[in-house]
Amino acid sequence: WGLLEAASTQATKLYMREDKDLIHVRAVSRLVFSTMPYAAATVATSATAAEAAGATVAETESKRSTSMFGFGMFRKRRPSAVKGGGVTSAVAAAPTENGPLARVFSVLCDNKQRTQWDVLCERCETVRTLDEHNDITRLVFKKPTTVDGEVALSDFALLRSWRANDDRSRFLIANHSIRAPQIVPEVEGCVRGAVGSAGWVLEAVAAEENDDGTPCDEVVVELTYLVTLAAAG
Repeated sequence: WGLLEAASTQATKLYMREDKDLIHVRAVSRLVFSTMPYAAATVATSATAAEAAGATVAETESKRSTSMFGFGMFRKRRPSAVKGGGVTSAVAAAPTENGPLARVFSVLCDNKQRTQWDVLCERCETVRTLDEHNDITRLVFKKPTTVDGEVALSDFALLRSWRANDDRSRFLIANHSIRAPQIVPEVEGCVRGAVGSAGWVLEAVAAEENDDGTPCDEVVVELTYLVTLAAAG
């Protein structure tokens, strides 16, 4: 994998690998969640900031934000938190049924919530539920064109599957295009697109210990998106 530095940001690293007539793209980001209850985390952080900088509690709270999925609190990691892309602590927080990892997985699996976190998604719907781990999804994307700011639409008919390993420390959501015009007919005004193997990998990684050696009150979820594209396209 080669790092695409120009396309990467501090929050997300983008990688690419070529394989004959295919291009594989991988985007990796880390979400940091506090394990403290919302109220306790806000009060503790506000009190610390107010004492150190003389800021008011209200001012400090206004600078805090919820995660992109609305679960708990998160903030940027210190530069030393992740060294060389590896794990800096021996043990990651144990995943639970309602912990950050499972909850992020739940959001990504819920087609109804796709438009809330994907700025390019115009519509996402479950066309047919096959069983508890598989469905057929129609995904509609919008993209601006150069013609008077006009927005063009493209859609995808996808077979989607999701799984978790036994200890629920790793989740997968995979999809690929299918040809099923009777189930997902083409719609006028939408260009039907196709995508090869694609999907999400979610894993819990260890957070850095505090300076005094005590466990950090954070859970780090590494979110990876993978997609295979035709080089010619």
